[in-house]
Amino acid sequence: FGVRFSGYCSDMTRTIFLGKPSEEETEIYQKVVFAQKKGIIAARAGVRAKDVDETARKELGRLSKLFVHSLGHGLGTQVHEWPRVNTMSDTRLEKNMVITIEPGVYKSGSFGIRI
Repeated sequence: FGVRFSGYCSDMTRTIFLGKPSEEETEIYQKVVFAQKKGIIAARAGVRAKDVDETARKELGRLSKLFVHSLGHGLGTQVHEWPRVNTMSDTRLEKNMVITIEPGVYKSGSFGIRI
């Protein structure tokens, strides 16, 4: 969800649990949070967008196969803008670009966690 203010958009993802999360859910949640933090650290001017995506996926390790979407996207006057932050994007990030970093892990038929 998000808001629009002075012509610019926000984009925010939240994971909620109904009841008490299992040990597995808690562990995976923490790994997804850590992958997001590593992605944020990797996102610097001059770095290719696909390298930021790769950094987050590496942090997920074996769980990366359950991360089925791109890591993020540009954010500005539209919610989803260029550049794409995915495994194929050779775009080099530039100073003052605004991007999202939103990794996720989805266990089919069970649960999903996106930060």
